[in-house]
Amino acid sequence: MYEDEKPNFGVEFNQYLLKTKKGVVEGDLYVVEGFPFLDPNGNSRVKGKLFVLSDIDKVLSKYDMIEGAKDPEPFFKREIVDVELEDGSKEKAYCYVGGPSLIKYFGKSEHKVQVCTWDNIKERWE
Repeated sequence: MYEDEKPNFGVEFNQYLLKTKKGVVEGDLYVVEGFPFLDPNGNSRVKGKLFVLSDIDKVLSKYDMIEGAKDPEPFFKREIVDVELEDGSKEKAYCYVGGPSLIKYFGKSEHKVQVCTWDNIKERWE
């Protein structure tokens, strides 16, 4: 996600957002037709943002629908990942990662991003 971007997708996100933190997760970043996804089984380190929410269940239930996380063969699924924060501490957080079908069809070397920060590659698709 862009450095200055907050998710929207019709969810009143800002009313639940308490703060954001910069962090890093393990995995490989892929981009297909402008849409990024994380393969959490990769060996890279991907920079991103951790959103601290006041009502996580309400917000994520809507995002589960948007991302298709409850579909029988989801392109994206919600997993708990370890996030290393800027101060070196670690937290567990939910992350939408590429589902098995997305990784199978698009988790190819030609879609892998070597610069693992979405901010650094976003201009390719704007």
